[in-house]
Amino acid sequence: MDIVKGRKGEFWSALHEAQTGEKIVYSRGVTCTGYHRVDAMEAYNRGLVTLVQRRNGPANFSYIAIKLKTKGSPR
Repeated sequence: MDIVKGRKGEFWSALHEAQTGEKIVYSRGVTCTGYHRVDAMEAYNRGLVTLVQRRNGPANFSYIAIKLKTKGSPR
């Protein structure tokens, strides 16, 4: 799921809809910027996702949140 160009607050909707293990690309570039980076970090601090980055090329990275299975979550 790619929400890089999504509107502010879309990260939480995407996370709610995502299945366990699904990847949400929330930023792309040299550094992690944009609306979704703060939400991604908060989700990480709550134990809802793990955060990774993938190198796409020189000075080009995708910043990705991977949804974790949470206690009591059917997804």
